[in-house]
Amino acid sequence: MNKLVIWFPMSLILFVIAVSGCGNSPAQTLLTDAVNGAESKSAHGLCILFSLDSTIYQPGQQITMSVDEQNTLTKMNLVHSSSRWPLNGLGLGPSYPCGISSSVYPFGIAVFKGNYTYSNLDSSMLLNLNKPNEIMHGCILRLGHNFVYHFKPLCNILYYDNMNSDLNNSPMQYDVKLTGYWTSDTIPQFKNFDLGIYTVIGGDEWGAMVVLHYTVSE
Repeated sequence: MNKLVIWFPMSLILFVIAVSGCGNSPAQTLLTDAVNGAESKSAHGLCILFSLDSTIYQPGQQITMSVDEQNTLTKMNLVHSSSRWPLNGLGLGPSYPCGISSSVYPFGIAVFKGNYTYSNLDSSMLLNLNKPNEIMHGCILRLGHNFVYHFKPLCNILYYDNMNSDLNNSPMQYDVKLTGYWTSDTIPQFKNFDLGIYTVIGGDEWGAMVVLHYTVSE
């Protein structure tokens, strides 16, 4: 059985994920790893992988969340873009302040204060990862719904034969780095993540979703 090896240097943990295992999972199945990583089957032979660089952090410590969209097929996989997001409000954090609408990545994340599962998540409880009401400059619209992702076999790399695409040989992987969130006050304030348990979501535009948890403690 072919295996895909993914190295997350921040956590110094080696994840070995059986490609056929992800491909055989029911749609939207949540597979929680014993440490800090999980995967879920998506549509069209794709698989979303989501991990944290730890499960316990101190206040003000940077949290790195890695999201990865993999092609589990042994052939080129041409997948049309979609808008079947599993949750409203997914984004890529302060590095992408324009939101998911301007990202060329087919996935996003969300953070909730508290210990939740797939069944009791509510978009209204999302923490603000970007400063509210800030005027963004240089934002561009994402690729249209008719865009087709060309995934190389058994990896997350895009390849467009005979096409001059800015996404050629680009990995569909992104690290979101966070230390806190913005309050919903009249004058928003930035706060480090408070002590307690947090639920973090990784999801893609074809409807797959992964749920992980981390704790902030002294």
